[in-house]
Amino acid sequence: MILETVDRNKWRLLFWFLGTTGLGSVLASILGFLVLVLIIVSLIGSALHSDGFKTYQPVTAPAQTITKNGDGTITWSNEWVGLNNQPVVSWAQKMSPHLVRCGVANYTQCYDSGFPQAVLDFWSQTCSGPCYQYWMNGNLQCVMFVTGAYGAAGQQLPSARNAVLFWEDYAGLSEWTEYANGTALPVPGDIIVWQDGENVAYPGTGAGHVAIVTDVQAPTKDATGFVQFAQGNSVNLVDTQPIDTNGYMHTWPGYKVLGFIRHTSFFSK
Repeated sequence: MILETVDRNKWRLLFWFLGTTGLGSVLASILGFLVLVLIIVSLIGSALHSDGFKTYQPVTAPAQTITKNGDGTITWSNEWVGLNNQPVVSWAQKMSPHLVRCGVANYTQCYDSGFPQAVLDFWSQTCSGPCYQYWMNGNLQCVMFVTGAYGAAGQQLPSARNAVLFWEDYAGLSEWTEYANGTALPVPGDIIVWQDGENVAYPGTGAGHVAIVTDVQAPTKDATGFVQFAQGNSVNLVDTQPIDTNGYMHTWPGYKVLGFIRHTSFFSK
């Protein structure tokens, strides 16, 4: 009992001292500030978590605000004469005008009401499971853009994993031929495969990128040529990149063009 009384007296003395010196109000202010900081940090953490790991839901695409020219039009070049997979090119060109930039990355992951229904139907029939999230409005991926062009053209792809894995998956595949960058020119309808270095766990093998060749101008010994391509999940609807006089396609910093995949059996039908 004596010890308990002494302990109580100690606490009373401490509270009296804090009250008379003003330290109590200072400590209370500090404690209140710390609580406020913890609440703010918690709210920020929750917001980042919900944005960074949310499950995407279909959204209403905003009005189209970007094109290759930035003025409401897409200029398709028409230089190539010869072998081409025109059905695939046509569907890529039908999709491109209806893609819009959206989302955190502000890439072409949304599509408007004029997007080809035939492509949406193809995706719905062939990708209604876990891969559904990759073609929903607001999260359209480059791989799905390519599968849509080929699928609507009646040439369903036999494999469609991560973009960079196309190069591995189509190597030696029957009815398909790969041409490493610099060994042959692409033709309209080919799939371009890029490698990037964003995946630090596997240097040089990030998710990569794929697109559909829509036109080619062959280089000469004195002048460079170009490749024009349509794509999803990128900054531009359509891009044009140079082919040097040695036939090598040059591209964005941090990316490497592995080569071109061609549906060779299409040309024998």
